[in-house]
Amino acid sequence: MKDAEYILFLRKGKARSIYTLGAHTVIECNNVRGKRHPTEKPEPLLRQLIEASSLPGQIVFDPFAGSGSTIRAAESLGRVGIGVEIDTDY
Repeated sequence: MKDAEYILFLRKGKARSIYTLGAHTVIECNNVRGKRHPTEKPEPLLRQLIEASSLPGQIVFDPFAGSGSTIRAAESLGRVGIGVEIDTDY
């Protein structure tokens, strides 16, 4: 059983500073209980990544939206969340 997952944290264009101070290379977070999607990520983790990479009012796009946890996290931080999901069950 894996106890870690790798996350690719990418940006388009020139390199920019991370918006939150104290960002870490390793982020510890409890797993989601009662998942709605098999690969659902914890919203506290998503909020931390969204805060580090965007400002309020900016767009956060999730091309594999699944249960929508990224969209919920983005909107809770005042971002515009846009998600796409091909599986109609989600």
